[in-house]
Amino acid sequence: MSKRIVIVGAGPVGLVAAKAAREADPEARVELYGDEPYPPHRRPGVVGLISGETQRISDLYLTTATDLRRRRISLRTLTKATRIDFEDRLVHVGLRRGGFDKRPYDSLVLATGGVAYVPRIEGVDKEGVFVPRTLHDALSIRRYSMKSREAAIVGGGLSGI
Repeated sequence: MSKRIVIVGAGPVGLVAAKAAREADPEARVELYGDEPYPPHRRPGVVGLISGETQRISDLYLTTATDLRRRRISLRTLTKATRIDFEDRLVHVGLRRGGFDKRPYDSLVLATGGVAYVPRIEGVDKEGVFVPRTLHDALSIRRYSMKSREAAIVGGGLSGI
């Protein structure tokens, strides 16, 4: 029976982990889970979508479905890990069509990425306040900015600059 390697987080690090797992064990079953609808992509590229420098989302993709199939890496988008049972070696995932599943693993990689710190200030939950992390965020900001005349950027990180 082949080894099952589960990677939670389908960002750049998750993709690298999946490719490394495949290289290390050509017979393993490699499963990559992400909660976004898109394949692994360049996170800093979300800024290009906001500015209009990048026109197509697919220009930010780090891989293609064909490449993943060729490498025998199973990508599950819109599938969020909700719990990990370390004792029974199971990852509980929410399925894209609703419901839940338990995915067994022999090896587990957590590549969930970072989360921006949003300060607790009045108005942070209002319409027009965004935290650009995902491609969906970038598209929302882009749409909103088309009808706005002014913007304030809080934060001097890579996305803020």
